[in-house]
Amino acid sequence: MLKPIFTSDLHLGHTNSIIYSNRPYKNTDVMDRELIKNYNDIVTNEHDVYILGDVSLKRKIHSGYYMSVVRQLKGKKHLILGNHDTLNPFTYITTAGFYSVHTSLEISIDGIDMTLCHDPSLSEMDRSRVFICGHVHRLFKTLKNVINVGVDVWNYKPVTFKQLKPLILNLELEKKG
Repeated sequence: MLKPIFTSDLHLGHTNSIIYSNRPYKNTDVMDRELIKNYNDIVTNEHDVYILGDVSLKRKIHSGYYMSVVRQLKGKKHLILGNHDTLNPFTYITTAGFYSVHTSLEISIDGIDMTLCHDPSLSEMDRSRVFICGHVHRLFKTLKNVINVGVDVWNYKPVTFKQLKPLILNLELEKKG
């Protein structure tokens, strides 16, 4: 495994994300440039990047825009599909340059087992596991056994595993039966 980095909810090209998430950008052109810069200032091609959904709201009619912005993002990109990721999953690999696409993904880093998903409601099923999510924007950064890696709570930047590890060690995990 390369060095792991996590992010979610970039919502590139999505005007309403500025309004509803109270983002400090005057328009999507400024937001997109800043988010891409923040991402590439941290991520190198030596990183496995887990993007936990909602890269953009751009749909099939804007797929050219979507593909062009994703191709600007460094790293070996793994997409966990979010509710706004509506293209054919194979398109993300063949055209946008993602290495893999998943609905959720279980990984282990430094002996810590984690489930990566977009929507944290899945975490209600197993409180003994660590869940890394997006989707909730500013609702919380950590809650019980869940960490939100959305850009809205991480200063509009991706987050490293080194940053997450202290939070993971302090999560409220239930013991398995």
